[in-house]
Amino acid sequence: MTVPRTPTEVLKDARRRDSHQKRARVFAAADEIKHTETLITFALIARAAQVSTWLVYADGVREYIEAARDYQAAQPHRQQLAGTRASEANLRTDLELARQDNRTLRAEIARLTHALREQLGQQLATTPPTSALESRNYSKPTGNSTTPTPTPNSLTTTIGFKVNSPRHKTTSSPSEPACGR
Repeated sequence: MTVPRTPTEVLKDARRRDSHQKRARVFAAADEIKHTETLITFALIARAAQVSTWLVYADGVREYIEAARDYQAAQPHRQQLAGTRASEANLRTDLELARQDNRTLRAEIARLTHALREQLGQQLATTPPTSALESRNYSKPTGNSTTPTPTPNSLTTTIGFKVNSPRHKTTSSPSEPACGR
């Protein structure tokens, strides 16, 4: 004789049975799709199993789908047949070609850098000074030069104070204090 069940127990059993059937459909869909060329996604599994996307992210189900994705990704023969994965020999060849290109580019950079240095050096050697300070420092005195030779008094007006040095003795007047004393 069976014990009569309450409506709550009946609903719990029905819910448990429905949940078990939906999870079984998700597992079956993941197993079926992982052996095909179709890329496994959570939305694809939910559509194939006719369940909500919430269920495919639930604990236990999510891990199963991720394992199916990992299994599918670990199949190198499929990727090579599909042309999505290069062989090891192809990768080594690409690496060696990239290294050769790098050597060629480094040599070209060194050559261009050297040529630029040479050109800049020639420009600096042939270009006359442009500022008054450079022309004063770098011009060679000639007999008919219009540039006056700097004197201590002209330096005072140029730099704003008198220069007292052992070579240029200046006497200070009572109204003008001497610098450096």
